[in-house]
Amino acid sequence: MLLGTLGVFFVLRATVTLVLQGMAGFYTPTVLTCAMYGAPGVILGTCIAFPVVKHISQQAFRKVLLCVIAVAGLVCLVRALG
Repeated sequence: MLLGTLGVFFVLRATVTLVLQGMAGFYTPTVLTCAMYGAPGVILGTCIAFPVVKHISQQAFRKVLLCVIAVAGLVCLVRALG
């Protein structure tokens, strides 16, 4: 249940972010070119993740997610301090 909820959340959040950034004029030709280079990797990673995620327990997923959030928070803190 947690994985499905997170998936829906990230799709909705990404959609809103894309629309708002587009309305603000953030999409220059350079940005769109970089996005097109990254798109195949994102699509491939998503396609590979769906079959793999079925074999990961929710408890293990939560631990990995907690680690990712902790590392991201630490990176933000280090960047903010120095």
